[in-house]
Amino acid sequence: MGLMDRDYMHEKSRRQRPFSPPPERFKLGTLGMALVFVALLFFLYKAADWKLNQRPAPQPVAESMPQPARHPIPAPTSALPTQPAYPNSSNAAAGISQVTKCVVNGRTSYGDAACPQGSVSSQVTTRANHNLMAAVRPTAAGPAEATATAQHIVEVQASSISDAAAKKTECEWLDSQIKHGDSMARQPQGAQTQDWIREQRKQARDRQFRLRCR
Repeated sequence: MGLMDRDYMHEKSRRQRPFSPPPERFKLGTLGMALVFVALLFFLYKAADWKLNQRPAPQPVAESMPQPARHPIPAPTSALPTQPAYPNSSNAAAGISQVTKCVVNGRTSYGDAACPQGSVSSQVTTRANHNLMAAVRPTAAGPAEATATAQHIVEVQASSISDAAAKKTECEWLDSQIKHGDSMARQPQGAQTQDWIREQRKQARDRQFRLRCR
């Protein structure tokens, strides 16, 4: 009697709850909802973090470095060597040349360079076409004396001197010019000065050859 009553009660309780889900299914549904909620929170966190990282990073401010002061380059103070004075092209075309006469301790020398200090200098003008020579006093003494001296030019006319005497005078002058150039070449000179001395010596030799100097 008791066993039949218990079976009846169990059967009755099952008929009263026909739609109740099994306990295992209810637990699985609750766990799935929790997982979905956690996944949603993780997705929201990642989205917020990504949005914050999209902000542009501040650009570093470049520090202005002081520029070094530029100092002007000083110009070279050493002067170039003085070039030898060459005859003017117009004078050369007319056959006129000038040489410097230097008198030092009674010795006379001729050349195109300036005379040494303490010597007496004068300018000698030669004219090959008329065989004339004019002695011109130097103009370095003073303005008044230089003007008066420059105006005093002594010219020897060709009619008063024979051709032989004029030829001899010029040949002697050319010979002294060559000797003076040789003495200058034996002294320590720069390469440019040595070239100029050789050129002057060659011109004097050519002139001697044309005059047939002995």
